[in-house]
Amino acid sequence: MIFILHRDRLPNMRRPARMPRVTATGLLIGCLGLALGAPVSRAEIYRDPSQPTPTFSDRPSPDAEPVQLPPANVQNFPDPPATPVNQGAAPAPFTYEQIAIIEPADEATVRDNQGRIRVIAEVKPPLRAGHQLQLLLDGQPAGPVQRSGQFNLTGVNRGSHQLQLQVLDGEGDVFAQGPAVTLHLHQASRLAPARGATGN
Repeated sequence: MIFILHRDRLPNMRRPARMPRVTATGLLIGCLGLALGAPVSRAEIYRDPSQPTPTFSDRPSPDAEPVQLPPANVQNFPDPPATPVNQGAAPAPFTYEQIAIIEPADEATVRDNQGRIRVIAEVKPPLRAGHQLQLLLDGQPAGPVQRSGQFNLTGVNRGSHQLQLQVLDGEGDVFAQGPAVTLHLHQASRLAPARGATGN
């Protein structure tokens, strides 16, 4: 025996609800209208209530009603910061590696009755264009500026003195200077012991 069950006669069985039918064109326009950051002009969407299931289309039918779509969700993102152009590292300022008085040595003793002192200086790297050397004796200029590293002093009094070398720029300002050295100048005494004879 074969039983045939009719779905309409079963009390506990429910028919599945029908989903609204959306055309491909309507779905595409809806997605474009909701896209982030993409303001587009939206076409009119129409809903036809005369059909058994709601039907949406971009072409109106005699019974179609326009559908009011919510405004598109548009977000404005700030422009990314401009990337600075790499100009390269700034060149290091020029400096002299060595500004030194080689002769006489520090704490040297010089013997000369005329007070003559020969000074030899060394500058590394060599002097730049426009730079000159100034020799100081006890903090005062000992002669005019020059580019040569050899100085000849005369008439220096005996005793202890300090020598220092400076590098002057084109404006005559001190660009750099080296360490001071101390020298001791000895001279023979001009006083001789008095001699005399006495007789009766």
